[in-house]
Amino acid sequence: MDIDHVAISANGIPLVKDSVALPFDETMVSESMKTSKVTIDVSLNSGTATGQAWGCDLTYNYVKINASYHT
Repeated sequence: MDIDHVAISANGIPLVKDSVALPFDETMVSESMKTSKVTIDVSLNSGTATGQAWGCDLTYNYVKINASYHT
């Protein structure tokens, strides 16, 4: 991993380039995070391999609802 050239974006909005935080419009990023799907891209700049991970809603109400299930 090239720690000097990491890039990160959220919903296509660049947040980090060459391992340095970029200025960004907080309102625009905040609004983009309210969608049902949030995409966070991380480039480690160390080859052509790719990976994908999925997450889910872990808010208090989600956990509360699922804690009521019995197996």
